[in-house]
Amino acid sequence: MDINELKQFAMAGDAEAMNNYGATFYNKGDYVTAEKWYQKAAAAGSHWALNNLGYVYAYGRTGKVDKEQAFYYFTQASLMGNVQATYKIGDFYYYGDFVKQNKNVAFLYYQQAAFMNEDEDDIISDIHYRLARAYFYGAGIKADDFEALKHINIAETASYEDRFANKFRWEGLAKKITLLKQDIITSLDQQYHKLHDIDIS
Repeated sequence: MDINELKQFAMAGDAEAMNNYGATFYNKGDYVTAEKWYQKAAAAGSHWALNNLGYVYAYGRTGKVDKEQAFYYFTQASLMGNVQATYKIGDFYYYGDFVKQNKNVAFLYYQQAAFMNEDEDDIISDIHYRLARAYFYGAGIKADDFEALKHINIAETASYEDRFANKFRWEGLAKKITLLKQDIITSLDQQYHKLHDIDIS
């Protein structure tokens, strides 16, 4: 669908079209116009528009950062089954943004996002990186390097797909995945050497 067709559907009140039309402005840096269309799409029932509004306010795209508004919109989107919004709520609890820090709750949201995710391939790396981090550091769940390795391997594979799809800012997450995997493998190697009394000095 070209931009003119998209605009026609958006003007006719199609929720998905309004959200996608708003995204064309967001991608050009016209966040005020994007916000307007996201609001219209959200009112028409688009959970993606609710999620996108969460990003607008979380990063202060149209002015000041408003974590309260961001949390509200991510929550509404998550309640409608939006996977991306679900792991973003997890981030709020993980870092203690707007809500009281609670890594147990954060882990539950990350886990829920993993269970919910069926066809959003471009966020697999995001979700499983967060689960790997939780298992490695024991953040909200008992530390388990093997579980951490399992999730970081999923994240790493997905990050290659992100790269070929030219996902927005894929490089930053790919670097985090690489560094965390190195730490996990180092930890497992140390445990193995200790278990078998191997001197690696």
